[in-house]
Amino acid sequence: MNFLHGPVYTPEGFREAVLSIDDGGRLVDVAWDETRAPEGALRGVILPRFVNAHTHVGDRFIRGHVPAQIGLAELVAPPNGLKHRMLRQARPEEIREGMRQALTEMLRTGTRAFLDFREGGLPGLMDLQAAALEVPGIEALAYARPSTQSYHAPEVQGLLAQGATGLGLSGIGDVTEAVAESLAAHAKQEGRRFALHASEGRREDIQRVLALEPDFIVHMVRATREDLQAVRAADVPIVLCPRSNARFGPLPDVAAMLEERVSLALGTDNLMLHEADMLQEMRFLHRAGRNVPMEAILQMATYGGLALLEGGAPEEWPVRGTAADLVVLREQAPGAGPHAAVFGPAPQVLLVLAEGRPVGP
Repeated sequence: MNFLHGPVYTPEGFREAVLSIDDGGRLVDVAWDETRAPEGALRGVILPRFVNAHTHVGDRFIRGHVPAQIGLAELVAPPNGLKHRMLRQARPEEIREGMRQALTEMLRTGTRAFLDFREGGLPGLMDLQAAALEVPGIEALAYARPSTQSYHAPEVQGLLAQGATGLGLSGIGDVTEAVAESLAAHAKQEGRRFALHASEGRREDIQRVLALEPDFIVHMVRATREDLQAVRAADVPIVLCPRSNARFGPLPDVAAMLEERVSLALGTDNLMLHEADMLQEMRFLHRAGRNVPMEAILQMATYGGLALLEGGAPEEWPVRGTAADLVVLREQAPGAGPHAAVFGPAPQVLLVLAEGRPVGP
């Protein structure tokens, strides 16, 4: 039997506990409000593994090759932004190796699942699926995209038949209104999900975005208070990517989003720019975002992201009898409180259990 103890981040907040885990990785018992643990137990701040709610893992191989002064549209706008040109020119094995590196990066820093806007049509989707098989312990949810900026029903059906979670659109300004509507309708007809970027480089018509009935939208950097109210009324979550946003312009008004009670999750976005590390993303938002409580940021990275997965966020966690799926962080100085393990100086991952199995260094 193995034991963990310390503050546990439940859906209601932190609560002290001792966790008993058998040699097969199953959570045998949770002793709530217990501060005494058997000798040799590992103490730390215990969190559910994170959900990286927005990535482009196919970009990983480009890291280190992005000019410092390049603008957002010049870098990522389809079909001829720098990243799209490099994707077309790259060898398939080069892209796949970058994907494997990205998945390994996420797994080792405590990520359970990631929602990837998967460019490249069917080959791009299959590359991601192949990489995910080589890095067990992390769930890849692919929001696929057709190979062109048009709607071709057989291609879209092929993506969904291949196992795409849904469809992910770069934005309403990158395709015609008819194409956007057709993609959204096709995904919904097949019982799959639909999501898109919105108001990233410039403000977009939020009513046009919401008319597509997305399951979530990404960025909303240029959103007005009225836009946020419309999003909240439609009950559509927003995924924030603060490091990526800061690279090209202002941060979203997270304080306003919280005031309007918008559901929020957190993602690392383009992996050509920085590591796919949710701890870094949380710390950056804490430093750069004014009036954003630590508790709200931690919620975005855990239960806010879990809400976007099939089945949604759990009502309780951890649950006895299930495989232990968690990350343990080193506590900071005595009296610092559990949030300091994430937001204090030099956070350190002590242990990651992926469905009961320890993740190597």
